[in-house]
Amino acid sequence: MANIYMLALFIPILTLLLLVRLYLAWNLFIILVVLLMLHRQQTSELGRQLEPDFEEGLRREAVAVAIGVALAQKRKQAASGYYNLPPTAIVSAWQAVLRSQVINKKVAWK
Repeated sequence: MANIYMLALFIPILTLLLLVRLYLAWNLFIILVVLLMLHRQQTSELGRQLEPDFEEGLRREAVAVAIGVALAQKRKQAASGYYNLPPTAIVSAWQAVLRSQVINKKVAWK
């Protein structure tokens, strides 16, 4: 009989200890998440402070590359001795048929 009473007291005590452990673990996870978010926020603020310098460097590098490409194209064009031809007009098939019909009619009248 004593064993039954001891077991009846032992189960709620174990349950209470389990719930206390879960509560403490939950609070520990909350503290870890808050600390991690604070750390990320601090590193992102540092990154924002350093970011304009990095972007300015990329911008300068892009300008230098663009100038280099433009100078190389100009040098190539000057070396070849002629300028590029303008692009041809894009004519659809419908326009080509109508133009050929107009030309055929003009030729027939002459």
